[in-house]
Amino acid sequence: MASGVESGKSRLIEAKAVRGRFPFYGTIQVATRDSKGGNEFFASTLADDKAIVAPELFEALGVSFGDSIRIGGAQYEVAGIVEEEPGRFDFALTAGPRVFLTLGGLERADLDDFVACYNPKNRHARKESERFKSFTYEELIKRDKLNLDIFWLKDEALEDSANLPAPDIIALEITEDLRAALEQFEALTEDLNGTKQEVEK
Repeated sequence: MASGVESGKSRLIEAKAVRGRFPFYGTIQVATRDSKGGNEFFASTLADDKAIVAPELFEALGVSFGDSIRIGGAQYEVAGIVEEEPGRFDFALTAGPRVFLTLGGLERADLDDFVACYNPKNRHARKESERFKSFTYEELIKRDKLNLDIFWLKDEALEDSANLPAPDIIALEITEDLRAALEQFEALTEDLNGTKQEVEK
């Protein structure tokens, strides 16, 4: 779950913590307030105290470039948005808008409070904290603009499902992406083998 520090709005998200080279294949396209770029730009923009987010999170949380969002016990500046991500199919179901963080920026301790409250081993023994509370159905239906339709979890691209490509075209695109990924891994394997042989010499 992420929330806008200034707006107070919250939204379920899909957090991805990255380290080192990313993505493993293809090019990720990122835009900031003043510029755009690919993989190297992504790496230079992302930092321990910064996040790169899906554009739909701007509206969901009422944030923009330079604003702060809170995930768990940590706070991050919104440094950029992802315009294109390789291997991320439009028709894939997701938990929510993607948020990229560094591994250094997402510490286990930042999520400990939530995990303790969630208590996955015994949900009947969950205890509220100052930041994590439960709400009854009666409390929820009193809220303005309440929507308990779980279909909001689906990818927005599915809303126009009538215009999706034919199944054979989708299958071909997936095949091409997987083939490109395999080529990248083969090249990486060759590089690693070459490095290993040089070390053994």
